[in-house]
Amino acid sequence: MDSAPLQITLPDSIKEFVEAEMAQGGYTSASDYVAQVLAELRKRKAMDRLEALLIEGLNSEPIEATPEFWDELQRRSLERQQSRRP
Repeated sequence: MDSAPLQITLPDSIKEFVEAEMAQGGYTSASDYVAQVLAELRKRKAMDRLEALLIEGLNSEPIEATPEFWDELQRRSLERQQSRRP
């Protein structure tokens, strides 16, 4: 994983909390702990977004999943993949 320095200032109470969590979780540094917390937050936000999209889909008008529908979906998916390649 690439790393870039980022300096932050925390209130004493939060610093003490981070140090306690480091000790309990076996983290070797505050950076490792904060990176893990932020990674979990990013994952949770992605899951929240997925849930919102699923609910939106459930609340949308149903469409018939014909062979043509699947062909068009596959075509658009392949186009999207190809446009993202460097």
